[in-house]
Amino acid sequence: MNAQVEKALEEIRARFSPEEFVVEPDEQGGARVRFGPVALGPSFVQETTWLAGHLPPQIPYADVYPIFVRGDLARKDGAVLTAPVTPNHTFMGQLSVQVSRRSNGRDPTVETPALEICEGIGLAEFPMKRHCSLIFPQGLFDRLHAHLFPGDGDEHAAVMLAGLVEIEGKCRLLVRELYLAVDGTDHVDGNYGYKMMRAEFIRPHVRRARIERLVYIGVHNHGGRDRVDFSQDDLNSHDRGHPALLDLAEGMPVGAVVMAKNAVAGDIWFPAGNRCELEETRVLGVNIRRLYAAPPSDRHVAAHAFNRQVQMFGEGGQALLSRAKIAVIGAGGVGSLLVEYLARLGIGSLIVIDPDTIDVTNLSRVVGATIADAVGPEWPIPGFLKRLLFTFPRRKVDIAKRVAKQANPEITFQAIAGDFSRDDVARQVLGCDFIFLAADSMRARLVFNAIVQQYFIPGIQIGSLVTPDKDNGSLDSVFTVTRWVLPGVGCLWCSDTIDRHQLAIEAKSNDEQRDQDYGSGAVNPSVITLNAVGASMAANDFLFSYLGLFAPSVVASPRRVHHLDRRVVEQVLVPNHECTECSQSSSSRFGRGIGMALPTSS
Repeated sequence: MNAQVEKALEEIRARFSPEEFVVEPDEQGGARVRFGPVALGPSFVQETTWLAGHLPPQIPYADVYPIFVRGDLARKDGAVLTAPVTPNHTFMGQLSVQVSRRSNGRDPTVETPALEICEGIGLAEFPMKRHCSLIFPQGLFDRLHAHLFPGDGDEHAAVMLAGLVEIEGKCRLLVRELYLAVDGTDHVDGNYGYKMMRAEFIRPHVRRARIERLVYIGVHNHGGRDRVDFSQDDLNSHDRGHPALLDLAEGMPVGAVVMAKNAVAGDIWFPAGNRCELEETRVLGVNIRRLYAAPPSDRHVAAHAFNRQVQMFGEGGQALLSRAKIAVIGAGGVGSLLVEYLARLGIGSLIVIDPDTIDVTNLSRVVGATIADAVGPEWPIPGFLKRLLFTFPRRKVDIAKRVAKQANPEITFQAIAGDFSRDDVARQVLGCDFIFLAADSMRARLVFNAIVQQYFIPGIQIGSLVTPDKDNGSLDSVFTVTRWVLPGVGCLWCSDTIDRHQLAIEAKSNDEQRDQDYGSGAVNPSVITLNAVGASMAANDFLFSYLGLFAPSVVASPRRVHHLDRRVVEQVLVPNHECTECSQSSSSRFGRGIGMALPTSS
């Protein structure tokens, strides 16, 4: 199979998360694939089907056509299946129904194989089961929890407005606004069930959700702990009210959430007519907390290679790491160390982005780089030897992949040799669970900070700075810093870590910089031991945060290590409540998801 077909198979697996996934390579570089189960629509006797099709080697420029489903497919109304849906075919040894509906897509970057499959079978007849999660910043969750559970044992309610992210077959709802219903005024005795929110309270929030392209979510609480579900009265109220809310929302989903102590359940309705439960609720604080409708039954057994670390955080912790998708921006001195640390921790999927190739000055600090990687055309060696050496990877991301695969052969690795400030590159990380920024450009900081605040993906920025005293040859300062950035916390704009002047310089072309006498900037000193301090602090903070191991007293503040006098300083940041990036003001990018453009270049 060629690389594009392998990528398409990974994207299909990510979009549908099937229990069964069978692949048969063909002889031309393509593949036949069958997977399932996938939920069917209400028109059919069967509840689920498998899906199958041929991925030609010309993917993504060729259609996935035709598509096949289970051979015993039957409509509830008894109607005979007719073109483009025809029975009595065989595919991959299975009796099949053929769906001969071509995709009308013309953009291969948008019309992905997984999307073609969805269009080919017709979402109106085969509504795909969505994987939906709810994500809170810690502060908003604490405020909601205090309102719902004041200690009186009664029911309380609120409205949440959330940004929407739909990527890789998954839907994320990002809670950015919270409106608490006042008992007796906004939240009153119900006409059918125990309590209800008054239409006068709901209506303006639905209107705002429609205008701002946000998702309206009503929330209330039940008693108990660790488990929660909607009552039948709740579900009946959804059936009565949510269709009208969908009409008011004009193309945006709507939903309901019920909370108990340490448990959250949800019922999210989509304009296409399908609905889904919440798979997970995630609270982004110093410790990343995960809440479910009931305690998950994870029976993951970690590979023996991870035995010693499993003794620290258990099989459940290792399972979380194995499902994590992490991005590392920059594969140089700091990034290459992070790649090795993360691979050895057992991270399931890693995206590494860096546009650069290795040169000989990188060898002292880029993990895994060899002299063969740094050979250039100017080296005085025979041509046949150059050709041989050039067969080895010279891009930093390829070296990072080699390191990761040697450390953990099971890791899924995506190497992107591109500029993170470009829109098509930055969007590759929007499905990640955590981002490390190990690149030193201001444009990379700008985009990284925007993604954390807009898409609620936590991250850490790492850097080192050596300042020589040019007059006497001594060192003025040597420090390493790690900056934790969470939604609403640690914003790089609020901490003055993004330099507007340098941003303007970096926005110029190389010719413009030269003509305007900006030069290319002085090369900063860099030493592997300084990089290792930052990389290890960042990787360890990620590990403790992601697995919820930090003590409650820990604060997500920047940490600066001054190496000349061995001082460690925790910086105190004061957030700007009018910040257009991280504040909860109506105009900020905070939690907007797909509702706002990123500050990237085209």
